[in-house]
Amino acid sequence: MDMGLLHHAREDYNNSQQHLERGKLGWPILTALKMSNTNEKRNIEASFGNTDRDSVNRVLDYYNRFDMEDKWHEYEDKTIYEIKGLINQLKSRHLRHVFNAILNK
Repeated sequence: MDMGLLHHAREDYNNSQQHLERGKLGWPILTALKMSNTNEKRNIEASFGNTDRDSVNRVLDYYNRFDMEDKWHEYEDKTIYEIKGLINQLKSRHLRHVFNAILNK
């Protein structure tokens, strides 16, 4: 389950600009909303899902203000560490190898 969430979060992060334009909820926008105050939330929500360059840039500006790249790396590192801990608990060496190979893709 955690590996699937990590995979989707990676996809969301790597495609964040396209997701903004399409109004697709994902890790970056949800994290930004969680970090924002009431006024910031209002501004993000007003711009989210609009395809015009100004709207997309407004949300991307919030991503920069919130240091989203650093937040992403913190989330990814923490999640990978936790998943590796779960993988290492498996008794089967073969399964550990398979799950580590999937994780490292």
